[in-house]
Amino acid sequence: MLIQCPECDEQISDTVNNCPHCGYSLHQYDGVDLTGNILQRNSKTVKLVVGIISIVLSLPLWFQSCSLSALSTIAKIEDPGFSVGVGLSIIFLVCGIINIARRKIIHSGFAISLIYVIFGCLAVANAEKYKDLAMWGIISLIFGLLTFASRKWKK
Repeated sequence: MLIQCPECDEQISDTVNNCPHCGYSLHQYDGVDLTGNILQRNSKTVKLVVGIISIVLSLPLWFQSCSLSALSTIAKIEDPGFSVGVGLSIIFLVCGIINIARRKIIHSGFAISLIYVIFGCLAVANAEKYKDLAMWGIISLIFGLLTFASRKWKK
């Protein structure tokens, strides 16, 4: 009898121990997989949640950065906070969309997590005047780590 793999949604035999497509362990005890990491077992859910939160948070970050730009222009102050904030909001939006679109591809996520981490470090490094930019950078680092940890490794 064929069943659907809970991880990759491919049709597999009900007699196999592991999915031949993604390696998902079908042996479970009380609903908990005895092997692997919880983030890897639920990689589609993690990518979906990180993607949605990332998209939602891109909007207040965008508006905050634009208001900072307007204030800096009025005060005639050169400030990199605007550029980093706008760049980070664009990264949140784009990476969130990609996380959602590619959540069923089990080996994806390395490039997205790297982009989150790079822009997170950039935001933290440029947060001299604006402590909230450091907060956005730390959120980006967390998203990068979650996306990386939920990535399935090829066997």
